[in-house]
Amino acid sequence: MALFIILAVLLVGLVLVVSLTEKFGKKSDTAPSKISAFIIPLLIIMVTLQVLRALFWPDGF
Repeated sequence: MALFIILAVLLVGLVLVVSLTEKFGKKSDTAPSKISAFIIPLLIIMVTLQVLRALFWPDGF
């Protein structure tokens, strides 16, 4: 029961932080484009490293 209370409090806090950030946050058109330029290459690197890890170290490090 305590777990559900903790999860509910965290969810409510997250909703509040996101809504307040969207309402009072700095309006900038360049920030999302800068971040999105790095997402795809980082995902490719991450997947490649996970495949190499699965092939060469199947039981972990």
